[in-house]
Amino acid sequence: MKRFFYQISSGNLRLPFINSFIFIICILIALLLNSCFGWGIFTPRDDKPSSGIITNWSVRDNQLSIVTKDSTYVQLSYANWTNPNDTFQGWTAGEAVVYHTYFLPVDFEIATRYEMKLSVYTKNDTSIYQDTTFIFTSTSTSFSHLKVHFLNVQQGDAILIQSPDGQNMMIDGGYGRRGTRDWQGGGVPIALNYLIEKNVSHLDYIVESHRHLDHWGGLDDIENSDIISTGQYISNSQTHGYERGNRLMLGNDVKFDFFNIGFPPNYSGGNINNTSIVLKATHGDVGFLFTGDIHGEVQTNMYNEGFDLSVNVLKVPHHGASSNDSSDVRFLSETLGDKFAQVAILSFGQNNTYNHPRDLQRFREFNTYGTNEARDKHTGGAKYSDDCGHIIVYSDGKMVFVWTEK
Repeated sequence: MKRFFYQISSGNLRLPFINSFIFIICILIALLLNSCFGWGIFTPRDDKPSSGIITNWSVRDNQLSIVTKDSTYVQLSYANWTNPNDTFQGWTAGEAVVYHTYFLPVDFEIATRYEMKLSVYTKNDTSIYQDTTFIFTSTSTSFSHLKVHFLNVQQGDAILIQSPDGQNMMIDGGYGRRGTRDWQGGGVPIALNYLIEKNVSHLDYIVESHRHLDHWGGLDDIENSDIISTGQYISNSQTHGYERGNRLMLGNDVKFDFFNIGFPPNYSGGNINNTSIVLKATHGDVGFLFTGDIHGEVQTNMYNEGFDLSVNVLKVPHHGASSNDSSDVRFLSETLGDKFAQVAILSFGQNNTYNHPRDLQRFREFNTYGTNEARDKHTGGAKYSDDCGHIIVYSDGKMVFVWTEK
């Protein structure tokens, strides 16, 4: 065998005919297996093979399975070979385990080659324990994920939530046609157009977080469109009886808990931002917190009242404003601090006159995504992704996956 490789490298291949024939057949079989199943010559590359903590892995029908010697967390990223914009990042949402099974969001309409980098972290170690890079090919198998779309409506919030069993909720809608300036969306019904593009024909719930134009304006566009609203329009003026501590179900698998609706108890101010409806969504091990524009007073009130704010994905309050003690160290610790999957979403308009978001260094420990380009983005740290456009977060109940438009 050593002589065989020497002869190839020296350009002096002198194999008997039969050995050459067997060699060619083996190469063809490897290429065939790789083409059909993502197997074969594209084997893992272990950057730290001596650790050996990953004992087995496979991707079959868009399902990733991993076995490790110790309880671990998983971080991964994978990208389409032919479309660099088709890129996903993912993190374990629950506890560290030995047996990992995740359902990957992929382009399942056609067979697509992806390259994945897989990293594992031990339970008591925050550093990377082992990296493995490999190729897999997606199939036509599709899994139903919870999809949370954070729309780039410029200044404002607009969030489309789609349950695994096909129910839809809309939280806010940006300025919509009422935005007169570029940083307000220029009068374009961005949220409505997005729903049409995604073939959303009905909404089971609409939530208006509070009565500011950058939140309810686009909802009015939707209400006056052909999209059918089959359920309740929930707002501070139409609560439908919901109170703090109540629960709403979106389909069979996604629960929403009300943490704030209207001014909180013992609040003496009059800022409309602090009436924002705050919802925590839970899907398996994965949690989201939708916060509207609440300031520090409401944030403090929620953890003083004993609400479980711990989530994997935080819609940062008030477009990343830092005034009024918004998103201070304690709030960020209460929401994202004890999780492995830590995703912060900043929704704001390009060159908005409020200079949102501010003080990005607050989010330097988290995987933070901004819909547009922040003025002080250099303070955001290595984990800050800027100018992302629309952001879609997927959940299979065990892992958080993030896809961005840009």
